[in-house]
Amino acid sequence: MAIGLPVPPPRGFTNACSPLCASITLPNCAAVSGAAWTGEQIYAVDGLSPRVYVFRSDGLYLDRFRAIRVYRMVRFDDINKNRFAATDVSCSPRVFILNSRFEEIGGVALETQTFSDRIVLDAGYNRDGSGFLVTHPFSLRVYALDGSFVSTVTRNPVGRQFLHWAEFGLHRALNYTENDRTYITVDRVGGIVPECVALKAFIPMENNLYGAFNVGFIYTYFIPIYENGALNTSIFGSFSLIADNISTGCCN
Repeated sequence: MAIGLPVPPPRGFTNACSPLCASITLPNCAAVSGAAWTGEQIYAVDGLSPRVYVFRSDGLYLDRFRAIRVYRMVRFDDINKNRFAATDVSCSPRVFILNSRFEEIGGVALETQTFSDRIVLDAGYNRDGSGFLVTHPFSLRVYALDGSFVSTVTRNPVGRQFLHWAEFGLHRALNYTENDRTYITVDRVGGIVPECVALKAFIPMENNLYGAFNVGFIYTYFIPIYENGALNTSIFGSFSLIADNISTGCCN
């Protein structure tokens, strides 16, 4: 996959504040392993305890509640807006379906193609909510809602490992490691994520894409990656500047 240099915002880009602009820490001081945003609230999990933590879009802590199991990743269905997809802490190739109240209403076993497919790094709904987009270490695959295999989007070249991918609007985003560096691209254009920063979740919302970034283990920043037709190139720079912007209530 070719990768371009970070591109400047298109002409007409404005610095309007993002609807998702937050910095959070979990009350148990654990790191966020996965997170989702409904447009109104952030739901975060730590992959260690059967707890779900709820925050406002600006990062204000609201509540926590007990889940049926420990979840490692969670993704909101921004099309149907009434369910989440989640994965657990094991290496079992399963995706769990949660309703809008985070109650587990189902689970499917994925029809894996290779042994490495038993490792599910991330899973979310596709553009129309008719299937799952699943990240395996060495392949990106599409599965139907019943877990049956649909197609392989791509296999990684030697030396690359996939971490996350998402489709939003007409765009595709990818997060992967290669040559000891971590990359984020949107439609094959992107850059290198700074050291000591890890993307924990892609958060697609209609035609925009946001990210949950861990910095310094317990600190998680929710900021736009692609918003209003523009790639946010600041994610490839200094996160201290991003933190300063969040403190003023803006992420752009």
